[in-house]
Amino acid sequence: MGTSSIVTEEFEFIDPISDFGFKKIFGNERSREVLISFLNELLKGKKKITELSFIKDVQPEYLSDRSILIDLHCVGDDGQHFIIEMQRVNHINFRERCVAYTSRIISNQTGKGKDYQYDLKEVIFIGILNFNFKQAIGEGHINEICLKNKHTNEIFYDKLDYIFVELPKFDKTLDNCTSAIDKWIYLFRNLNAMKKIPKVLNQGVFKKVFEIADLNKLTPDERMVYDLKMFHKENLKNADLFQFQEGEESGKMKKNLENAKQMKLKDISPEIIAEITNLTLAQIEDL
Repeated sequence: MGTSSIVTEEFEFIDPISDFGFKKIFGNERSREVLISFLNELLKGKKKITELSFIKDVQPEYLSDRSILIDLHCVGDDGQHFIIEMQRVNHINFRERCVAYTSRIISNQTGKGKDYQYDLKEVIFIGILNFNFKQAIGEGHINEICLKNKHTNEIFYDKLDYIFVELPKFDKTLDNCTSAIDKWIYLFRNLNAMKKIPKVLNQGVFKKVFEIADLNKLTPDERMVYDLKMFHKENLKNADLFQFQEGEESGKMKKNLENAKQMKLKDISPEIIAEITNLTLAQIEDL
């Protein structure tokens, strides 16, 4: 029997590449062990993380300005910063946005006074992408970018890295997954479609992922948020999310306002509407 033999009980799992699903699986205290395990496999051979602290002030629950909202920002045991972004679709200037995120974390480290020594901590940006990112300039499904000397190819600064995991480039079956990081990427691509748990994944940290991602274990409020977010995502499919240019962003805002109006008519709380649409509570109150 192959390694992809399955447990017979049927399940429904959340979509790990949805905003809600990603943060539910990786972005809370209960899932700290899950995030540490994923990062250690992604960074294997480079560093070993034993502890992480979530930085909550950069990811407020309700915030309309997506340009300053980071999915996950964590600090490791050596003070290094990890920015983890789940990106479903490519946006114009996405590369620049990645640089802006890391630049902000770096600039926030700088102190004041003539004796400040610029003792900067490492910053690692990790993008899990549901699209092929041409600017990463690599054929593999994991590409790492750093600052190098163009002529000698020697690393100029070793405390700033960008790692992009391009999910569409990963085409392995579970039986062909030979490493833990293979299994992680397989889960990103397939968890939402799974109805049963493969026995090879029903152990260790992966078992905990299935427990957290079980739709039937969500609270009623969590299930409402998840279902509405998925409904909202479907409604936005016809919006031009790739182009963030003048006039097109206002079209997206109009769609968010229309959806918020419909939710208000169904007596959904303003806080839940804000989380789903990224509108402010004041904007919702004015509808």
